[in-house]
Amino acid sequence: MLSKCFLETDGYQVIFELTSMENSQELVNLIIELRLDSELGAMLVQSIPSTIALQNLQELVSYFEKHVFALQTDSNHESPVFLTKSLGFQMQALAGEFYSEAEGNCNIRVMLNVGKCTQEYPSTYIGGESVVEFAKIHNFTSGIQMALKEFAK
Repeated sequence: MLSKCFLETDGYQVIFELTSMENSQELVNLIIELRLDSELGAMLVQSIPSTIALQNLQELVSYFEKHVFALQTDSNHESPVFLTKSLGFQMQALAGEFYSEAEGNCNIRVMLNVGKCTQEYPSTYIGGESVVEFAKIHNFTSGIQMALKEFAK
């Protein structure tokens, strides 16, 4: 099974490509693409293939829900960096503007692990930071939740 989940920001798009693993009910394969908006130039970066636990995907949904809730009382709130054991990506939800749970925005920083040139040094991360509307976050988390239901079958 293949599922794609999209997070669209003001300057780039993040695409989670999730594929099922034959012998696992708890892990899925993950490749993430970061595409720069065409008005800003041409850039497409792809993460190294990794795996992610279905539980981590559910935690990512909760991460965004908690961040939007925290912005309700503190528009300067910055959530800690979201990481998984595979270190395939890093995300951080930053300060924003809260009008309602459906309306508002925040900055988001996304870093993709693109691999390493030599074994002597840690991986290289490439990413971006831009504003994302709450509605776009909701679309992304809804896509993840739908994928989780499909992978659970």
